[in-house]
Amino acid sequence: MNARVEPVAERSEVPKHSNILVIQAGSFGACVQSVGAIQGIRQHHMTAQISLLTNAEFAEFAQESQLADDILPLTDAGWWDAGGRMATSRRLRRGGFDRVYDLGGGRDGRRYRRLIRQAEWSATSGQAGHLIDRQRDQLHDAGIAGVPLADLSWVSADISGYGLEGRYVLFVLAGEDKQAQHWPAEKYAALARRLLRVNLTPVLLGNAAGDELLKVVRGTGVGIRNLMGRTTPAQIAELARGASGAIGNDTDIMHLVTLSGCPTLVLYPRESTPTSDAPRPGAQGGRVLGLQRDDLRGLSVDEVEESLPFPLT
Repeated sequence: MNARVEPVAERSEVPKHSNILVIQAGSFGACVQSVGAIQGIRQHHMTAQISLLTNAEFAEFAQESQLADDILPLTDAGWWDAGGRMATSRRLRRGGFDRVYDLGGGRDGRRYRRLIRQAEWSATSGQAGHLIDRQRDQLHDAGIAGVPLADLSWVSADISGYGLEGRYVLFVLAGEDKQAQHWPAEKYAALARRLLRVNLTPVLLGNAAGDELLKVVRGTGVGIRNLMGRTTPAQIAELARGASGAIGNDTDIMHLVTLSGCPTLVLYPRESTPTSDAPRPGAQGGRVLGLQRDDLRGLSVDEVEESLPFPLT
């Protein structure tokens, strides 16, 4: 009688990469655009320890995100901050990372690479193209397929203190450094009056200079809500999630607005390159349309109203 042979249980393999560093040290807008790539890395390396090196503003925003196990705010204010650069260098040298994903590329990434010589390195291409597309290509080459759209559903913030009732539209205003690059405040005011007539409350966000902001407020009368300088990034995402729509320039804030699922019309001056830096929708959807002009001052209120990707009634 033959003895029964029990199958030998397969031993689970130790993951090749167990200590991973993700670097995105660009602007806040670049960091927000990188959320999908970071989530793709998280899904691919499910059992690895993942650290995220990023700027201080995004580090605070991402604390509740589960994007990484450890979020490392950059301590150097710039090339002139020798002490901060040394502190960052020490953390990277002692990190024991075995793979690094540099989602921004550029000079800082090359500097960090010299500090972490023992790790496998994946860097975003410096070629032309949208950052999200370049990151998708980067991760595909590194063995990560199917990078998801950015999912900001984890963002939560209290906006009850703003007293917004009913429907509202976000006006993402920029400064007045180069007038041809921005739609004039008087035209924002004219659009705001039209929105108020159909019970849509204009809500001001952004960093517009004081004089331009006053032109919008004074040009609309009662009903406009000014939240300039009164919101955190998480609150902006929450406001965008509940808004009927948004309009404004392709600023850092606008990337956060569109990725939160808000239907948005983006106004591009001649200097902008929508193919490489246009705000895009994320996993929550939301149409994102754009209008580009050599001089935005020539863009009419009628044309903007007709292009809005959300209903007014």
